[in-house]
Amino acid sequence: MSFNNTQLILKQKPGSDFPQNVNIFEIKKSEVPELKDGQFLIKVYFLSIDPIMRVWMTGAPTYLPTLKPGQVMHSYGVGEVVQTKNDSWRVGDKCVTNSGIQDYCLMDEQRQMFCFKIPHKTPLDKLAFYLPLLNNWFVAYQGIVVDGKTKKGETVVVSSAAGATGIVCVQLAKLAGARVVAIAGGEKKCRFLKEQLGADETIDYKDTNSTFFQKLKKACPKGVDVYFDNVGDEMLDDVLKIMNLHGRISLCGATSNYSDHKNRKGISNYQVTISRRIFIKGVLASEIGPIADKVVPEMLQHVNSGAMKSIEVYFNGVESVPQAMQYCFLGQNVGKVMIKLQAASSISSSTSTVPKL
Repeated sequence: MSFNNTQLILKQKPGSDFPQNVNIFEIKKSEVPELKDGQFLIKVYFLSIDPIMRVWMTGAPTYLPTLKPGQVMHSYGVGEVVQTKNDSWRVGDKCVTNSGIQDYCLMDEQRQMFCFKIPHKTPLDKLAFYLPLLNNWFVAYQGIVVDGKTKKGETVVVSSAAGATGIVCVQLAKLAGARVVAIAGGEKKCRFLKEQLGADETIDYKDTNSTFFQKLKKACPKGVDVYFDNVGDEMLDDVLKIMNLHGRISLCGATSNYSDHKNRKGISNYQVTISRRIFIKGVLASEIGPIADKVVPEMLQHVNSGAMKSIEVYFNGVESVPQAMQYCFLGQNVGKVMIKLQAASSISSSTSTVPKL
């Protein structure tokens, strides 16, 4: 059986006018090549739009293979095996992987290095939630619970708090009994974080009535015990100034300089990490692997009980990806931005995407 594929190809690296100008991609339609021994083919249902895409486009080294012009744009996807020449994978198996932005993904040896099976019996309308779960929810758990060791009564600060990972961090910290200060851009996002997610204080970094550091000190009169950082540079530098003794910082992203990785500013207040014995560590979703069997049921139970909320926004089809990127990278989103591909066109986005235990 032959399969016709639609792919989003990176034509050129983004310029200084990205993401306002997203004319750096092209659509390619072709037939999927025949499988070789050890390979299998996935029909992709949903794709994830993430800030890290801005880094991938520049060609900067990351945990995925370096992306070059002429290649399929990287993206995490969730899908189902429709053909296989791999004894470990059978037709009907489902997984999350770096599928790239395409309707079908040929899983060669390189792509199989980042591929995680999900329960075989998961219905199609519940597949989408595994994208934020195995990515944003896992990394938030690693940063807030495992490395952050958040305790009742501590002050936790989360940057990019209205984003796909930030909303999970806020909720996990609240479940731990912490006082949560959520940083976001704009009054609408800040109101959402307080009213819908229970943040104790919010900081609108776009508000120019006072400096960010002035707002931070006011929101954290007792200092900061745990900081989940999605931004880096000056914001991280300011938080370092008021970190408490034995504070913990989880580094997840650096959105302040994703567009120009060759001219990163770094931080200047690093000396306080010595005097206050601050623990700083980078966090990745893949670290949850050894305890995933514990974390997945725990997260699903939180969502199904109403203790935590899963928030997604959907765009439709490979062709919509540039517009979805604009929506995400220009800071218009609250929660997770995803793409529903042709294979999932019959699935209602209004239906709960969260699997039951």
